Amino acid sequence: DVLLLLMLVPMLPALGKDAGASDMHLALLFATKDIFQVVCAPIAGMTTLRLGARVSFAASLLGLALSTVAFAEARGFRALLLARALQGATSAALMTGGLSLITQTHDPSSRASAIAKAHSGLGLGAALGPVLGGLACDTLGRRGTFHAAAALVLLTFAAQVVLSVAAPAPLMARQPDSAEEKKPALRQLT
Repeated sequence: DVLLLLMLVPMLPALGKDAGASDMHLALLFATKDIFQVVCAPIAGMTTLRLGARVSFAASLLGLALSTVAFAEARGFRALLLARALQGATSAALMTGGLSLITQTHDPSSRASAIAKAHSGLGLGAALGPVLGGLACDTLGRRGTFHAAAALVLLTFAAQVVLSVAAPAPLMARQPDSAEEKKPALRQLT
């Protein structure tokens, strides 16, 4: 997700020229994903609680792939803005579902380590995003770069489906050990 966000950075000058956008328009385009991620995060959290982390995470990966293809195919500034907004909405679901999945599949003694590894992956994506975006754009062009990124997201989706079948049942599906664990998840948050 972070890799996709930051792949855009080296493409901004070309996107601006192609879409006839000013620097202010490009700043708005860059910020739109984060704005929609923040706005949609509470909805994504409620959806994750209702559908479960595995379903939410898988659906968000499909949505992210589709929104990335929409970004690749966008013509004009408004279409780019809409595709970027969709990336932000699906990113909110991806983050919520992913972190929920970690907490549901790792016992408390290994949970912090698993979350730290996930956040290390975010850092790696932030470091590699601009580099890969620039290299891919020079090689594949804007459309090809985002099609390749969408293919990577679809591979992640396939891996998540395979791992969901092979992985142990979420801890929440197992018998709770303590009275605190027996409370519904939503009540534990309050």
